[in-house]
Amino acid sequence: MKTAVKILAALGTVASGVAVTAMLVAFKDKGTPQDVEPPIPVVTAVALERGSAPASVHATGQVQARKQVVIVPQISGKVLSVAEHLEPGGRFGKGERFAQVDARDYRAQLSQAEAALAAAELELSVEQGRQVTAKREWELVGGQGQGALARREPHLQVAQANKASAEAGVDVAKANLGRTTLSAPFPGVVLSESLDVGQVVGPSTQAVTFAGTEAFRVQVSVPVDQLGLVDIPGVTSTAGSSVTVTQPGADVKRSGRVVGMAGSLDTETRTATLLVDVPNPLDPPPGQLPLLLGAFVDVEIQGREVQEAVAIPREALRDGGKVFVAQADNTLHIEEVQVAWSGPERVFVLGEFGEADRVVTSSLSYPLEGMALQVQE
Repeated sequence: MKTAVKILAALGTVASGVAVTAMLVAFKDKGTPQDVEPPIPVVTAVALERGSAPASVHATGQVQARKQVVIVPQISGKVLSVAEHLEPGGRFGKGERFAQVDARDYRAQLSQAEAALAAAELELSVEQGRQVTAKREWELVGGQGQGALARREPHLQVAQANKASAEAGVDVAKANLGRTTLSAPFPGVVLSESLDVGQVVGPSTQAVTFAGTEAFRVQVSVPVDQLGLVDIPGVTSTAGSSVTVTQPGADVKRSGRVVGMAGSLDTETRTATLLVDVPNPLDPPPGQLPLLLGAFVDVEIQGREVQEAVAIPREALRDGGKVFVAQADNTLHIEEVQVAWSGPERVFVLGEFGEADRVVTSSLSYPLEGMALQVQE
């Protein structure tokens, strides 16, 4: 009896082992890696925008004066009067007076110079009469050869020189008299001034710092590879590209134009400096603020038209020169492109694209040419 029990127990153990082994084999067959297909990535894609488009170059800059001078008196004297609006921000037209310096001494100097000129003219007239008499007498005595002194020719030359010197003296006196009035050399705005009635000024006095208001200038740094998209007078065209200047945080939007380019590159950023002029900056359209000196502005330069460009979202440009394309059969193609120009939201590229191609905007962990895609548009 005991022997039979032992035999049955042994048979049960063997049967259990066979069953477990069979289960393990079954699970092992189902879990073999080569039998599991990799998942197809789900991506988002958008249609391509084709056609020609005008380039738009975006940059920033700071508003500067195109013309700025420091008015320094050329004569010395006491300030008798100053214009009521001679203060920072005061605007003056061309030739409008800033201040008047005491001119009495300079009027007296002009009177003396005019008197000296009258005397020199009289002396010249007298000498011309003497020369006629001397020439006649020289001929009567049969004078021949070197007789310039006898004919009083040197005397006449001295009288003529004295008259010319007296005329120059009058010109200088008139100029000094005119310099007693300090006036605007061109239409502009006062940046700073240091004039008061009773003050004695001279050639060392920096009286007024004055900026022209016919146009302000913005210097804009542009990458070298985008210069070909911009019309630059004297470089790539005769007329410059139009420009829109906007001041962030203020209701300021003005039109301008590219007028030139600086002659050297920035050694650190490797960018070129374009010169943009904004006309009549202090005379804004109704409801807008003026464009002020020193303001930091955003600049959009309207460039040349790019032919056969494709517009894609900025995030779709990979590694600076690749685009993931979902083809008509929903497989991935990696296209090498050339960036024509880039804006804040879109990039215009040149490449070879199919009619049904869409650009992938989502990320791919391991992109492979020809891999299958699940496209969500």
